[in-house]
Amino acid sequence: MHHIAKKLNKLQAFCFCLCFIIVVLSAKFCLSLYLYNLDNEKREESIVNICNFRDKIKMYLAAHDRQYPDEKGVKGLCQLDIVKLSDFAAKNDRNVTIDYDIMMESNTSYAYVASGISEKNLTFSIPVLFEKPWNRENILILFSDGAIKKINAWNLKSCHQVIQYLQHSSIPQGYPWEILYMNALYIDKRHE
Repeated sequence: MHHIAKKLNKLQAFCFCLCFIIVVLSAKFCLSLYLYNLDNEKREESIVNICNFRDKIKMYLAAHDRQYPDEKGVKGLCQLDIVKLSDFAAKNDRNVTIDYDIMMESNTSYAYVASGISEKNLTFSIPVLFEKPWNRENILILFSDGAIKKINAWNLKSCHQVIQYLQHSSIPQGYPWEILYMNALYIDKRHE
């Protein structure tokens, strides 16, 4: 009898541990699903803003002989005739102090890096604009072909690091990466 009781205790302990592991894994799954949905809800406005920038950039290119706006950073975005200044900052961006009296790098969510580049000279798609990486796990990037991609940014702490990361993951080197890098540095220096 005593031997059977020991086996039952071991079986109960095993079942308890197994149930505990299942509960923990289920909770982890539910939490990750909740956080994924929460992140996507917050990103929805940013995606809309980036799509608006994409449309405005296409119109600008058509009207300016395929040249991107020549001002750097937020000044380049201001050349796009964007009516709603609130498009410069996503509502849920906790990295931005929203103040629309003066547009500057510290109150915008996006880094425009294509200044000084002609679309006519491009032989591959380049990053044109992206979410500033400060305190973000992922950032959205608008490319010159109109694609919007999301990359993991957990180790990217500045705009020039984003450009370096994208350059290292790109086969074509040289033009226009130097320009993109210098534009990103310009934004980093003005954001501080």
